[in-house]
Amino acid sequence: MGLRRLRQLGRSMGRLNKSLNNFKFLEKRARGANSGFRRKNEFKVRRGFRVRRRSRRILSKARSIQGPLDFFLEEDGYTSITVGLALVVSLVLMFGLVAVQWSSSKAADIQNVADAAALSGEQDVKAFTTVAQVSDACVLTLGLTGMFVLGAGLITSAVPGLQEAGVSLTKAGAKILKSRSDFAKSAASGLEKLEKLLPAAIAINAFATTAANSEGNLNYLGTGIPFPESSLSQYDLGDSLDTKDLEEKSDALAKKSAEAEANQKEMKEAQERAWRADCIDDPYCMRSRADSLAHLSPAQNPHYAIPDNWSFGVALSRSRAYYQARAALETAATSSVEEQSNSAMRKAFYQFAAKEMQAGYYIENADGTVSLSLPDLPHNTEETKASKLFSETTWPKSSEGGQSILHAYSACPGAHGLSGSATLSEAESVGFGLCSVCQFDVAAMGKTASASTNINNGYEHYWRIVVEESKKYQDAKNKYEQEMKEMKGLAEEGADAFDKAIKALGVKRPRICPPGAWGVIGVVVRGETDLPQALETAFSKTQPLPEGVAIAGATLAVDANSAENTVLARFFEGTKAADATEDEDFGGALGSIFDGICGVWSSLLVGYQAGFGKISDVGNSLFDGLRAAAAGPLAGWLSNKLSSIVSALGLEPADLRLRKPVLCNTQDILSKDGFDISRMSDVVQALPSSGSLGDLLASFSRQVSESFGEEEISIADLPIPGTSIKIPLTISVKKLLGVL
Repeated sequence: MGLRRLRQLGRSMGRLNKSLNNFKFLEKRARGANSGFRRKNEFKVRRGFRVRRRSRRILSKARSIQGPLDFFLEEDGYTSITVGLALVVSLVLMFGLVAVQWSSSKAADIQNVADAAALSGEQDVKAFTTVAQVSDACVLTLGLTGMFVLGAGLITSAVPGLQEAGVSLTKAGAKILKSRSDFAKSAASGLEKLEKLLPAAIAINAFATTAANSEGNLNYLGTGIPFPESSLSQYDLGDSLDTKDLEEKSDALAKKSAEAEANQKEMKEAQERAWRADCIDDPYCMRSRADSLAHLSPAQNPHYAIPDNWSFGVALSRSRAYYQARAALETAATSSVEEQSNSAMRKAFYQFAAKEMQAGYYIENADGTVSLSLPDLPHNTEETKASKLFSETTWPKSSEGGQSILHAYSACPGAHGLSGSATLSEAESVGFGLCSVCQFDVAAMGKTASASTNINNGYEHYWRIVVEESKKYQDAKNKYEQEMKEMKGLAEEGADAFDKAIKALGVKRPRICPPGAWGVIGVVVRGETDLPQALETAFSKTQPLPEGVAIAGATLAVDANSAENTVLARFFEGTKAADATEDEDFGGALGSIFDGICGVWSSLLVGYQAGFGKISDVGNSLFDGLRAAAAGPLAGWLSNKLSSIVSALGLEPADLRLRKPVLCNTQDILSKDGFDISRMSDVVQALPSSGSLGDLLASFSRQVSESFGEEEISIADLPIPGTSIKIPLTISVKKLLGVL
């Protein structure tokens, strides 16, 4: 029964009810049942009706219709016919309204089914987009991890003593980048294959959702249409990075660093041996002998507990003060000729040594090298002849029997007729005679120096050690600084290679635009449907529910309630991580220095969504840690250089915020593709009109599976940096298509 007919029936029932009430009143009035009517212009009647006082006309009219009203009315109320007629009309009205309500409800349900179909299709787009975005994040962060490890290897190679670890780190970084390249190529291939399945997956899942909403004789038929209809993605997840130059610079740094390490070791050992001779009693040292013999003040005779702050300049300053004090304090202990002679020779030696110390120098140059000259004091006859003590120091000379004789001191009892002075060199070249009393000659002078040099309680014994070690120190120190200068050049070249390589990470980035990226439109058709048999009664004649069509749009929107990195947290959603496999030639025994590599990658991956600021912080933190652990100006310079390169890089991270399908205006989707709405009828007509929905769904699934010849699609083998583990990631085709 149509809605218009129901409305007409309602109005007729209202008029009938009103007439029955008026007729009943008129009948009672005509019979005189109400003789108490007041004769006025107006009088009140039952149910609030007011009539003018025209008694005769009313009574005449009542009498004229009294016969038909008897069919419906009697003195005590309505007749049975009246009651039955009212019941019939009420039943007709009630069943008619129920049919209208059922038809209206079922007619509106088709829009809900279309909404569900669109959301179901877009759910597949969400799953694919998540895999693609995370693959991009893994490729970039693996590349950054490899570059950071390479940078760490470069820095460590520049530290003498850690060059072997630096070479190993460099190799590990190169291997991570190789793994990254393999993963990128595999992921690109897997994503392209998976994307080809996406239109079928969208259509099938939307088709299944539509079918699931059918019930009884109410059948829905529909599917989902992705927009864009075909892929616009570009899977440039990253080519292999050329790190050959960087590796060569790291190797060259390591070789120079090994040479520098040897010189640094020699330099430190020489410094420590000299420091011990100067400051540490074993059984004596220069400091303790200077305190006992020259009585120097603490300022002139300082003590250094460790060699770090000590230098050869300290020993030189101490010796200058020592020999000046010894020369000033030297006197003969007795009046014997031997003591007087020895005292004179000692004094001459101290004065000679004081002059030599003044001529000595220790200079630390601006380029790190040292200019060092500590005087060698003679300790035997041959060394005395080679010193200024032999050629410049003068001694008293006398002439006896026509022959010149040198004496140790002028008051020598054997000196008769002193005639000036001469040097030991002159005495030897001319052939002076030997004094029979003091017996002074070059050999006697040589013994004076030898006595305090060859025994461990003499100041000269320890000074000789300092002088010998100073020569080794100067040679090693200057070679070390030259090597560090060459390493600085290599480090600059390595930093340039690092800059070039890390910038290549951001040159090619994927453009992810699969079918359905703009949205999915669900199209649902409902055929003509008969009303349920329960509504088919003698009181109502029903019409079938006519055919209906509905469309709905769904797209992906950022989930405002999703926590940071939720996509990463669900990285394995919809995938199967097979048992980890090991890459045997990765080299798992690189040592504890690589324990943190996986942590570096984890930090990069976790901080990836928050922006490049956090990514650069990871690199800077790594380099800062190396700078603190590996002391040295070159390591510090290189760390700062690489940190500035990373900070200035500014790679754009992927948007990894969690997304969810939401309903949207279909026109928003269609306008992006230039899709003509009239084409929607072609899609509707192309839908199958017969066959089991389950059979059709299974048929679609089989076609897809046969097309690709496999039940699972391998996306890639994800390498775990710093380990030999790889995790194969696969997508189940059946799960994707909803066929479990």
